Amino acid sequence: MRSRRWLTICASLSLVAGGLSACGKDGGGSDDEGADSGTAGETGGDGDGDGEAWAIDNIYGVTNRDDDDGNGKPDWMDPPFAGDDDLSPLTFSAEMLESMGNTDVARLTLNGDLAGIRIWGASDGAPLMGANSGSPEVSSLDLSLDQMENLSIEFIDYMVSSTLTVERIGEDGESLDSTEVTVAGSPLILNHHLQPSEHFWVVSVNFGGGSNNASMIMDYQDLFGEDFSSVSGNVYGGDVWIQDEVEFGTQIGSAGERQDIIVDSIRDRGLDNFAEDTADTVFAVDTWGPAGTANSCDSFGNLEITPPITVDGVDYPYGRIYYGDGGVGCRVTEELRTFLDAQKVQAPIETDTSWLCVGHADEFSTFIPDPDSEKGFKFLYADTGEAWTLLETMDPDTALPRYLDTHGHGTVGEILTDNELRTRNDGIQANYLDPILAQYKAEFGLTDDDIILIPSLFEQCGGPGYNVALIPGTPNLIVANEDGGTKLIVPDPYVRPDDNDQASDPFIADFVARMPASYGAGDVVFTDDWYVYHANLGEVHCGTNVQRTPDMPKWWEAAAHLVD
Repeated sequence: MRSRRWLTICASLSLVAGGLSACGKDGGGSDDEGADSGTAGETGGDGDGDGEAWAIDNIYGVTNRDDDDGNGKPDWMDPPFAGDDDLSPLTFSAEMLESMGNTDVARLTLNGDLAGIRIWGASDGAPLMGANSGSPEVSSLDLSLDQMENLSIEFIDYMVSSTLTVERIGEDGESLDSTEVTVAGSPLILNHHLQPSEHFWVVSVNFGGGSNNASMIMDYQDLFGEDFSSVSGNVYGGDVWIQDEVEFGTQIGSAGERQDIIVDSIRDRGLDNFAEDTADTVFAVDTWGPAGTANSCDSFGNLEITPPITVDGVDYPYGRIYYGDGGVGCRVTEELRTFLDAQKVQAPIETDTSWLCVGHADEFSTFIPDPDSEKGFKFLYADTGEAWTLLETMDPDTALPRYLDTHGHGTVGEILTDNELRTRNDGIQANYLDPILAQYKAEFGLTDDDIILIPSLFEQCGGPGYNVALIPGTPNLIVANEDGGTKLIVPDPYVRPDDNDQASDPFIADFVARMPASYGAGDVVFTDDWYVYHANLGEVHCGTNVQRTPDMPKWWEAAAHLVD
């Protein structure tokens, strides 16, 4: 089992004078950077109360949707058990307990998403409050002094929120002390390319006749060692499109909790069981959308995330989600679109991919790290004019054996003199690439300085209005951020006569020259994806998946302006 990378922060939430104490493993100490404080109630009744002793910080947790006991069910379907580590303990301080008179009770009142939150006591039976606590759900409960131990809060769903009011009630029913706090579940936050890489997966296949990805597998093994897993194509029906099957995300809680999530696509092809096989007890697996209704746009090569950006003065500390609308019959399932919108912190946008045969947003653009730039990234974007300009610098008699084999163009000159191809690409540039880039500039707050144009050409695929990369789509790449820095794994364009001589390829030299100065020798690796991926309408990014270490800024603070 892969160990979860937890922050070693005590998860105990203590009601203490002046607010919540964030503690180390010994339960002591304080943390000035703790969660937002709730509002301490006024001292009530006969004036014997101490309102400050009842102050508590807002509680933010992660959903309890993994399977820590490995019994095949999400943990929220089981009563709490010893290894269940995704509940937020609610611990009353010694001062709080000492303030309780013999006849006093602690009254807990929960208002909000009762179906998605519940409070447990020491018993392994039914929860005390919230979901599954009764019909209707218990929303208010009085606890005696001996019942005020081993309380915990469980979040069943994403972005659920309630207000928890805690009161000390005297014998005559008068409220002596009270406080009101927010109790909320984390949104699902999807990974972006600036986050450190943890693990890589590629499906290993050999279809015969030279159609295999052994060279690409070897490149990954050499680069990433034990952080790379070669997935057996025999087990998963030869389905190589592992990017399309799953998307990785994370939840973060105020006590340092981290819950990793695998979003499992409804595409349900050969890799259908990959998410469950990978989850073990570390990941929670969730799917949005009805089975059997998938189209190409439901594949997760069509679900991308920007790095952190600022747009018109609005900060998006976790970036923004973007995906393609492929037109009639090709749109991300409504259930997933609705869910992603509801997460708020990554404010999704949709863009036009109806001109593409596959219809995925990763076919023509990506973000890469650039620590030397003001924003910390560059945006790579396909441009057909740049491709024509570069091709025109080459000898038209340059032989292109790979293109002759799969595209019918045997030389550079044959590409340059293909009038239909030029007209097609001029139209793609004017009608799609230029308008989409203008949209991205507006929605992502990009300037020309943030953008690197990448020479690209497209050819017809399927019907007359559909297109796919002719030159392997080099923006369709993988970003690897490890201790040794950043590496890009890029599809080899093979615009040269000799397959084995990458140094002679002007498109490789041009791509490397366009990269930021922060990239040194060996940081851009060109891998052979031609016959398994490129010839089948995809590239390196489509055939790779990456789990990344999440950003850990507190979403309830950093993204409060987006959630409220």
